[in-house]
Amino acid sequence: MTGNTRRGDSLRGDRPGSLAGLITALSGLHDMTPIERARKIPALIEAAKSVLARERAAAMAAATAPGGVTRAELARQLGVSRSKVTEAIAAYDG
Repeated sequence: MTGNTRRGDSLRGDRPGSLAGLITALSGLHDMTPIERARKIPALIEAAKSVLARERAAAMAAATAPGGVTRAELARQLGVSRSKVTEAIAAYDG
């Protein structure tokens, strides 16, 4: 990773904290032995959940920015409750 990191984009041990870090970590799997992959993958699964949740929240925030859709409309389009949209955006902004 470069020195251009945003809040939450730091590496935590072997767990990537950004989308770019996750992609890099996933790309490196093919160079590992089966045992190394088996060791690394559980942490990558957890990291992927976190990174992708943050990416989804960022997309929600962008979609509901001034000039975008309302949170209620976004919730309808995504098939989730409005409170889920609000919580995700708050966690992203927080």
